This record gives sequence, structure tokens and C-alpha cells, in this order.
Amino acid sequence: MGAKARGIAEMSDPATLLHKESHLLHTLSHDALHAHTASSRPPPLKQLQGLFCDQEIGNEWHCQGASSSQLAIYFRNLQCENASTKRSMAFAHVGDAFKSFLDLCSNREWVTEGKGRLGAREAMSKFFQEAVNTSSQALGLKERPIDVKISSWTPAQGDTLAVLVSVSSPGGNLLDNISFPFREKLPLQSQVQVSCSGSRVPVFPTAVDNMTWRALIPTTPLDKPGNLDIIVEITDGRHKKFKGTVEICDKEYPVESIWVQKSKLGGTRMESEVVKAVIATESEEQIWHGPFVVPSEGEITTGYGLQRFYNGVFAKGYYHRGVDYGAVKGSPVRAPANGQVALVGKESDGFMLHGNCVGLNHGQGVTSMLMHLDSAWVQEGELVRAGQVVGTVGETGLATGPHLHWGLFVHGKAVDPAPWLQEQPWL
Repeated sequence: MGAKARGIAEMSDPATLLHKESHLLHTLSHDALHAHTASSRPPPLKQLQGLFCDQEIGNEWHCQGASSSQLAIYFRNLQCENASTKRSMAFAHVGDAFKSFLDLCSNREWVTEGKGRLGAREAMSKFFQEAVNTSSQALGLKERPIDVKISSWTPAQGDTLAVLVSVSSPGGNLLDNISFPFREKLPLQSQVQVSCSGSRVPVFPTAVDNMTWRALIPTTPLDKPGNLDIIVEITDGRHKKFKGTVEICDKEYPVESIWVQKSKLGGTRMESEVVKAVIATESEEQIWHGPFVVPSEGEITTGYGLQRFYNGVFAKGYYHRGVDYGAVKGSPVRAPANGQVALVGKESDGFMLHGNCVGLNHGQGVTSMLMHLDSAWVQEGELVRAGQVVGTVGETGLATGPHLHWGLFVHGKAVDPAPWLQEQPWL
């Protein structure tokens, strides 16, 4: 190993690293890259001042005796034990990025394209300038804002609030272009975090674009009107924390009175536990695509959110957790979206409240319950597509006549299905 290569290797020592790290950001500048004269900077950093040489050994680009592999090792060693979590994560892929670009400079295609050594020099200069800026951002010195879009700043009770987070994609700058393939390998849940009024909200990459993440926050008629504090973080050390406040607006829902058999009012314990587990299903894959479709051709007889008197007694803490479609017994019931059948329940097996029913998992915490069926045409575990017939309308369970009850749930809470039937940027 040459003296200059040894100089770079010496910087792997944590104590030396901490002493030199602050100088590194200033050394990687345009002037330093083109300096070939004596410098007053510490000797190890002088290896980074003469990155343009005429050596090419094997498949690697050599920089005054230091190969791209050695430079990669140097930057990987920035992840020392004494470094902060932010700094460690930020530099996790810089070494690989440097190696990739240094090796790229020796690619013969650069010459055939007419760029030659001058093109490599200019590109390298730009690379290091951007390395300074991006490293500063990574260290928290120049953090960039997070691109966050919120579906509504004034959602009504029952609406689904969607938070869309765009993660930096390749093309922003040269360093991002090179290091993106390595950053992409970080654990998904460690990158984007969303919380609502202090509680973490599940967040997943959308099916359409892996660079866009989505958190769905359900609201219900039982939620009190007022503010919700939204916090978004990208744990890569390059972004500022996003803070925003949305206001849940009061919405009046109608009240009705119905009379039913008392024996069916509470349902069974088994039924309650099984259905609760189904609607709380969380899976990372987004199975649905785009707006949902209406599951029945019947007219809406009871809307979402309605409150009720059962047999003359007001049901406190209750709201109609779905939409009722009045239809002829035996008419088709269709899947509102792509999904996997998570439940096929039968009244004869104790589903006294829901009756014959089908539960669908649409992915990422979104589920549907199709209730009071006359018959079910699917089996548990089966994959269904939007619009596929999964059963027929009936009046089983707690029902006063033939109809379909469709309940849509987000992270276990029943939300208004209406917005999900329309074109939405967050769907």
C-alpha cells in the first residue's frame, strides 16, 4: 500500500475520524479538488485533493495511489461507534456511492461519448461539491424539508385522512442518483414515520410508486371535533421533521328508531372476536387499486354514521358502521375492490348479528365486511377482484328485510365509504 493510501486507511481510527470529520466537509470543495500544490491541511486530507490522476489499475480508478475500494472503506468507516445515529445512517452508503462513481469515471463509454478525461474531471468536481452539501444535510447541518401532502386540512367526522410522503428520488442531484440504489435497501418502516396526536400510524409505500408513502388515519362520528397534530419524519438524517395540524369538523348524522329481536342485538362472543380480528388485519401489500366500486345495485336505504334507537332505547356510543343497500333477495353482491377473503361467516355457526357474511382484506389496514347475505360464493384465502360476485343479498343476522350492509374499515375503525368510491389522489 502506498503512503497516500495508508493515509486514508489511517482515518479509519475513530479518534482520528472525529478530529478530521469537520475538516472533511470543507476539504471536499471545488478549490481543494483542483489543488496540486502544498497545503496546510492535515496530511490525510491531502489524499482527497488530487483525485484526478492518470492511473487505472484493473477495473478500478486510482486516485494518487488510493483505489476506489479504499475510498469506499474510508467512508464506510465514518460509521464509527462514537458517531451519532443520524451521522451513521447518513454515511451508510456514501462509501459505495464514491466507489460506484469513481469506477464509472474509468468506463470506456465516457471516451466514446466525447467526454474524455475533461468530462470526468468536471463531473467529479460537481460530485464532490454536491457531496459537501448532501453530507451537511445528512449531518443535520442542512436538512431539507419533507414533501408532505395531506388529503384535507379540515376533514369531517367519518372521513379518512391520508398523509402522502414523497421520498427523494434519483435525479435531484448527482449524489442522490448514485446512492439511491443503496438507500433503497434500508428497512421500509425505518425510513418514514407518521404520528397523529402522539400515536404512531402505520405507513406503507403505495402500489403505484415506491417513492411515495401513505399513512391512512381513520376518523369516526365518535371523534370529538378539534385539532389533530400530524408529525412526519424520514429517519435518514437528511430531512427536517414535518409538523402540521388538521381540524376535525363536526358533522351531523341522522337518527332513526328500529325494532328488532332482542336475542340478536348483542351477537355472540365468538362472532365479536372473529370479526374484530378480521377488521384489524394489517398487511404491507396494497391489494386494492384505485377507487372502490359499489357492491350492490340496490338503492341506499341507510347511510353511514346514522345513530339509532333500538327498541326505544338510544344506543349510546353507536353509529351505523357502513352503508345499507336495499335489494331483492338473491341479487348479486360484488367485491368493492381487489382483496383476499379473510372470513366467510355463517349465521348457523353463531354469526347472529352479522348473519352470513364475507370479510375482505384489501391490504395496508383496509378491510370490508359484507353482511346479511343469503349465500357466499367464495372461500377463505381466495383472491377476488373488484366487481367480482362474492355472494347474494339476504336478510340473515340483525336485519329487518333483504339488504346488503357494507362496512369499510381502516385500521379497525369504520369510515365513510363514500370518498373511497371517488377518484382521489391518495387512492
